[in-house]
Amino acid sequence: MKDQKFHLSFRIAFFIIGSIIGLILIVVLIVFYVKIPWNNFMMWHMDRVLTGLEIHPKESSRLGLQYQYFFGSRYTDVSECTFAVGEFRSSSLSPEEIRELYANASARPLGFLNNLETHIAVAGLDTFPLDHPADAWLDELFKSDLITSSTTTYYLVYFYEPAHSPFGDYRCYE
Repeated sequence: MKDQKFHLSFRIAFFIIGSIIGLILIVVLIVFYVKIPWNNFMMWHMDRVLTGLEIHPKESSRLGLQYQYFFGSRYTDVSECTFAVGEFRSSSLSPEEIRELYANASARPLGFLNNLETHIAVAGLDTFPLDHPADAWLDELFKSDLITSSTTTYYLVYFYEPAHSPFGDYRCYE
């Protein structure tokens, strides 16, 4: 009789502890993993929208480092999700002409509340803070062997959307 009460109380304690551990695991999974598929889809769709833009000048072409992605936090001590997608292009047009062509271009990929402005970064002319993805991308372009002419304009076309909620994706907590 005494053993039965002990086994019953042991089972109840084991069930309660197991339930608490299970709930903690579920909360951790929700907080850190539930939004990963959605964010991956948003990046993919952002890329499809950028490559599908019909405003690229006919006098331009894609470079070998065409697709660039950034996802995560821009700062080390801040939790946020930043989305950025870009491609390198070259053109015989001047930087001013290129900026005019893209001046009012925007698009609205799925998952974003507002239209995303199309940004241009001309290699050698534009500078960015170190926390900006375009800064690292332009460094990558300068390190490559793709810049072959001094009369050609090399530039980066990109979408950039910082400061989304980090909830549900551990990559945003970096």
